[in-house]
Amino acid sequence: MILKRIVIFLFLSLTCHYCWSQDSLKRVSIADKLSAADSLKKAKLPAFPARYYVGFSAGVNLCRINFDVRIPQETLIRQYYGISFENRTSDRMGVWAGFAYAGKGWSEVWPNGERYKKQTDYFELIFLTSISLSKRAFRPSIDLGPYLGWLNSEEFSGQDYLGLAPYHFIKLENKLDFGLAGGITFHYDTSWGGASAQARLIHGLSSVFVADIDRVFGFSQNQVIRLGASIMYRLK
Repeated sequence: MILKRIVIFLFLSLTCHYCWSQDSLKRVSIADKLSAADSLKKAKLPAFPARYYVGFSAGVNLCRINFDVRIPQETLIRQYYGISFENRTSDRMGVWAGFAYAGKGWSEVWPNGERYKKQTDYFELIFLTSISLSKRAFRPSIDLGPYLGWLNSEEFSGQDYLGLAPYHFIKLENKLDFGLAGGITFHYDTSWGGASAQARLIHGLSSVFVADIDRVFGFSQNQVIRLGASIMYRLK
């Protein structure tokens, strides 16, 4: 009798253990399948869809020339306008490119009150890496990159101060202008695109005159503070 009870107890224990094991395996299998399906969905979905914009830019350039000798200058205000392109590859990073017709130059004021002004116009191409500081619709960004320009025209007005500035009447031989650009942009994104305001420093690394012209100076680089705005339309 006792032996019979022991056998029945062992049979029931083994049966319960087998059923519990099968149920656990089913649970693990279903959980693994759900986890695998979820991972597959996440792998297929991109973290951030690439966005493309095109628009118009315009503003003012506050211009000077960085000479290696002291020449009395005052800020020359010129205009620029052009088209802009932007590719946002993530919610924090993007690439901005602009093609503009940009006015540059410099203005001199000598102690006797005489003035001299040289105005130059360039075709300009700028490439900037843009790093957004926020993910909201209103977001500031830090921009930095190179620029390349080609002199299209030049004109001057004024007189040579006591015959001490012969470069006033020499045409610019270095038509290629290149350097670095950087600054801050404030964006406001909308469903159709957006608008932005920029403040940038454009510093030339090339000289507008041939180096050591008439032994007056060694370098003469464009320096521009650019204040502008853009209207951008979303393409994708």
